[in-house]
Amino acid sequence: MLRLTPGVLVSPLGDISVLGRGTPIIYINNHRVHSFAEVESLDPQFIKSVDVIDMPSAKYEADANSVIRITTIRRNDFYNVRVGGRLSRRRDWSGQAFADINLQKNKLSANLYYQFIDSRSHPKQHNHYYGADGYLINFDYLEDYTHSNTHNVRSGLEYAIAKNHVVGWQGNAYFSASNGSIDKLVSNETPNTYDFNVLSGSQGKGNDYVSTLYYNWNIDTKGQKLSATFDYTHADFDGCDTFRNAPVGASYLDYVLNSNRNNGINDVYIGKIDYTLPIGNNLTLNAGSRYSAILGNQETKISGSMDYANTYSTDERNLAGYAEAFLTLSEKWSLMAGLRAERMHRSNSENGKPKFDFTEIGLYPRVNLLFKPAPSYSIRVSYSKTVARPSFSALDPTLSIDSLSNNHGNPNLTNSFTHNISLSVNLPHSIGFSFYYNRIIKPIMQEIQSGSENPNILEGRWYNGNPTNSFFASTYANLNPTSWWFLYVEAAYSQRCYTFESEGITIINDKPQLTGMVVNTFSLPKQWRISLNFQVSSTHSSGTVVNKDSYMIYAQVNKKLLNNALDITLSFNDILGTNAAKQQSLLRGERYTYFYSDIRGVTLSASYKFGKSKKFFRSRTVGDEERGRLERQN
Repeated sequence: MLRLTPGVLVSPLGDISVLGRGTPIIYINNHRVHSFAEVESLDPQFIKSVDVIDMPSAKYEADANSVIRITTIRRNDFYNVRVGGRLSRRRDWSGQAFADINLQKNKLSANLYYQFIDSRSHPKQHNHYYGADGYLINFDYLEDYTHSNTHNVRSGLEYAIAKNHVVGWQGNAYFSASNGSIDKLVSNETPNTYDFNVLSGSQGKGNDYVSTLYYNWNIDTKGQKLSATFDYTHADFDGCDTFRNAPVGASYLDYVLNSNRNNGINDVYIGKIDYTLPIGNNLTLNAGSRYSAILGNQETKISGSMDYANTYSTDERNLAGYAEAFLTLSEKWSLMAGLRAERMHRSNSENGKPKFDFTEIGLYPRVNLLFKPAPSYSIRVSYSKTVARPSFSALDPTLSIDSLSNNHGNPNLTNSFTHNISLSVNLPHSIGFSFYYNRIIKPIMQEIQSGSENPNILEGRWYNGNPTNSFFASTYANLNPTSWWFLYVEAAYSQRCYTFESEGITIINDKPQLTGMVVNTFSLPKQWRISLNFQVSSTHSSGTVVNKDSYMIYAQVNKKLLNNALDITLSFNDILGTNAAKQQSLLRGERYTYFYSDIRGVTLSASYKFGKSKKFFRSRTVGDEERGRLERQN
């Protein structure tokens, strides 16, 4: 579905991005999704439209750089059951299974969804460290084994009180548990350090609960609408990392066992109301408000070669309001103008003592001017201001240590702001051109460099960097060479200028990036569909590192059976094994990393559905911009 949408890029692993605008916020029937698995569960037969909004209006959150809005066809009096699973083989086997039940009778509808995921990964990594004189200082070899189990449960009820009044509830629960181990061999060429082995392990478990109440009222036939939503999330995590570092040939029992335990609890409360008022045939007004409260408590205990204990709490409250107007100036010209205002207050404390108290009021204007000289042509000029808030893990001053790195957050981080200007042109035959310019004020960055005392240990720190300018230009074409061959071609040029200080020297990292993608989809007789795709990326800048060039070929075969009730897909990712990520650091000498990104493999998935009618799973979740910031680095 999304792979065939102009301007949307879907990686072989399911990561979604909008050309030049990064990861989008996704809505299904005006409700924000919590997990991409909800999008995957949609039946393409009942998708009415997919709208890609690369310059969202003031209605959407201030940190929304792009939005994908999916609208579905609704049916009455039905029941539907879908079951399925997926089996993947990369460096290890992974699998998942799901069951989805939907029911609607008269005014009441209900759904229940369960998914189990067993995930295993086994990446390898080579690191080479060079001194300022270009000579090899040391190198290491790393193997990382991770195994996790996840249970996802979603259920909901919706009741139509009257013809234009709907009230509903959606509840989601996510349970996960993981364990892993790292085996690392380090070899040094300098006399002040020595060859040693690293043996480490990790265990973690997390529980997330999401509950949403919503009410929608279509006030009249002229288009007046009122909607209200209340959203509550509770999330907790408990994890522990252990490690020993020992010289090659020595017994691990002779060296201290280090333990780093982290746990935390976060609660999010969100209330939201939106109102739409059409005025005549040429003007529509939207207005609304939103309030969120985020309460977090984290605790860290370190023992072994050092003893360290820390508790850190965060309290953030955000009040937002917006107003916008959509005006049709003539048959060819239309204008959208809106303003969003937000007041954010953030405070935190460390070991029970206040540490940071910050209040910020922001205004976020958004303007779109559209010119359509003919039905198949359009030219649009847009401006918007967006905000990026630091993740809570970046704010947490707690020291995080393991066998490979020493990191801690920075509670003095402030929000960063981006001014976005765009020009887009759409031509007949689904051909388009886009240009974006972004200026980021106080970008949130992390420096990761070799340790000052031991170059084998990496040190990381968060900070607000110097202003960053970026440019993006792209062209794409959706073509149908034949009735059974769909061809999507995209090429893009981007450049971002990073400026930072390292050991008193100003470094500018501005190497541009060229990317390309070709997607071939062949619809063959007897319900066969084959896709053969290629993507490439050149060497380019990213923060304090340079990413090396890479390319990848991947393919997919799909077959529908039993009157489309049975759907089987076989996918081949990174067929030639060429998509290994390579980075070179610009800090403290040169650090060259070669990382096998664990993409090469094969995936077999199948689903079967039956019932009186066919139905999709509907998401009822909002407010994930806060939830995404709750994740911790463990």
